[in-house]
Amino acid sequence: MKAEDDDDIKRSTQAYAQLYEFQSHPPECFVAQIAYTQLNGFLLTTDGRVYSWGGLTHSIGRDHSLGVGQILFSESAPIAKLATGKSHVLALDTKGRVYLWGKNEYG
Repeated sequence: MKAEDDDDIKRSTQAYAQLYEFQSHPPECFVAQIAYTQLNGFLLTTDGRVYSWGGLTHSIGRDHSLGVGQILFSESAPIAKLATGKSHVLALDTKGRVYLWGKNEYG
């Protein structure tokens, strides 16, 4: 039982850390869009940040061991819009660049 209790404590600690991370955003930062794939959720903030959570993420720039994580893009322009399919995600930034990631089973 001790190992299970330790795992529960670890998960609770991670959840609280994620809550505090969201609270660190400026008060003028709001949710702009929420999008879902078959197994994951994605949240776009009004300042252009993207967060993801869920099962099999096939995600970029995110630690898969965390429940909710920010996706970090290689360029600095904020993300303006998300689009999702069954197991892929597209992100459009404010400079017109498109980022695409997902299961990539056929290409």
